[in-house]
Amino acid sequence: MTERLTTGEMARVTGVPQQTLISWDRAGVLKASARPGKRSSPRAPRLYDENGLIAGLFARNASLMGFKREYLKRMIALMQSGDRKRLGRAGVFSYRTYPGMMKHVFTANLADKDDRRWIDWIRKTGALIDEPTSLWTIHQHLAPQARQLMREPSPLAPNPPMENR
Repeated sequence: MTERLTTGEMARVTGVPQQTLISWDRAGVLKASARPGKRSSPRAPRLYDENGLIAGLFARNASLMGFKREYLKRMIALMQSGDRKRLGRAGVFSYRTYPGMMKHVFTANLADKDDRRWIDWIRKTGALIDEPTSLWTIHQHLAPQARQLMREPSPLAPNPPMENR
């Protein structure tokens, strides 16, 4: 059983390009859990634990949903933290903007009065597609898949690789 995945293994199982993972690690977005020999070599491998893999799997899907830049970075860092309280407050939901078009939204606090009012208004207009889902629920949904991949990293990504961000 693998306890940690290298950047290459992480890229293969999540579909997130290696350079994107390295960039996110340097920026502190999706941090490698360890870098053995870091002081002795700048090329020491980055290693990712289960929460890192969960965050990587989430990042792949959130990116495909259209989340970009700051929102994506905030969600990835939050997902990797594994902090149940913060993940339980944060969430995502989707609503229809025009016929055949939709928007996905991230909120750091589903209980925020203004966000609740906005969600209620979208629900009343019939435009709410997906009820708000906490990031904790998503984290728990991805955890079994991450545990399986930690045991047996697949040689192929579950989905086509995402484009470099």
